[in-house]
Amino acid sequence: MKRYFLLLTLCLLSLWRVVKELLILLTLSQESQQWLSFVLAIIILLIVYVIPISMLVIWFFGEKGQTWKEYCCALVFGALIIGQPAGWLNTKLSDMSLAAFSRVSGLEEWLPSMIPPLVEESLKMLLAILLLYLLRIKTIRQALSVGAGVGLGFQLSEDYTYILGALVENQVSPIQEALGRLSSSFASHWLLTTLMIGAWFLLVKIGVTQFTVKCYLILPFLLHVIWNTSVVDGSLLLKGLLTIISLGLLFYFYQTIERIEKHQSLAMLD
Repeated sequence: MKRYFLLLTLCLLSLWRVVKELLILLTLSQESQQWLSFVLAIIILLIVYVIPISMLVIWFFGEKGQTWKEYCCALVFGALIIGQPAGWLNTKLSDMSLAAFSRVSGLEEWLPSMIPPLVEESLKMLLAILLLYLLRIKTIRQALSVGAGVGLGFQLSEDYTYILGALVENQVSPIQEALGRLSSSFASHWLLTTLMIGAWFLLVKIGVTQFTVKCYLILPFLLHVIWNTSVVDGSLLLKGLLTIISLGLLFYFYQTIERIEKHQSLAMLD
């Protein structure tokens, strides 16, 4: 009963977000060319990274044909539930920090690399853990798919907010904004949440206490901090380098999981 109540709550929150976004769009009076640019920008995001990453996640983490259901559920909730609370908390905590430490020089420049990683990774983790409970997740691969879904959903929600902002402000076209968001899309929120939830599941649910796994629980926060620094944000070269490093870390984590699964299989045979 508790599961159904929590699931209904998530569905209602998601519906409220959809209605709210539709009401915002209905209040806008943009020209048809701007609306076309807005729609094309969203299509670009879907074609370039949402669909390809989703296919890869289901392919690599797929298990008995069930993973796609949990993944889609996590993707929808990740996109509709935590985006606005994260934005609100980022703004409030940043304002409070500036007020409390007003004499600290350069604080405003560094806050984007301090507050959002803490807020966003925490909210994504909480939602993913809740979904692990609601969906009765039992295996590490299913947990990884839920983590990837929540992260990719949040990533799409964040990109949508920037594109909508471009449509409203009319200074940069939504398509230009979408193309700018692609520079970090292949190693952004989806990857960070995958690592974090995978490590949490191994530690808490399976009982793996390897030092490497513990490091992967903290690693997403550190990677998010680096991604948000002004140095990386202003350099395509550094973004590309950090994307390669992040994907390499994910690949190594995946190999670690395969070794653990192999060890567990051998133990069961013994």
